[in-house]
Amino acid sequence: MRLGTKFRVAVLLVGPLLVGGASGQTASSGALSGVVIDKTNAVVPGAAVEITDVAKGTTDSTKTNGEGVYQFSFLRPSTYTLKVMHSGFQEERRCKDQQRNYRY
Repeated sequence: MRLGTKFRVAVLLVGPLLVGGASGQTASSGALSGVVIDKTNAVVPGAAVEITDVAKGTTDSTKTNGEGVYQFSFLRPSTYTLKVMHSGFQEERRCKDQQRNYRY
């Protein structure tokens, strides 16, 4: 890996999903998953992935697995910023709107 190499982030955004509550009310949530690859299309395991709810300012984080895959579950409808970091790579940021049922 060369310093300054860029990430490419493939994202699958799924949601909202309807979940029935005990009182008969429903809450919606979704999930965001994807694969982090470099410019040669090689997967990047161990990359730090951080998601921030723009409206609330809350952040969650994970790392990519051995296949470069990350996943965030139970996301409420909102706009999110996704940040990917790994030693030797430039930081990558994306903004995703979880207001609708999107697939990227």
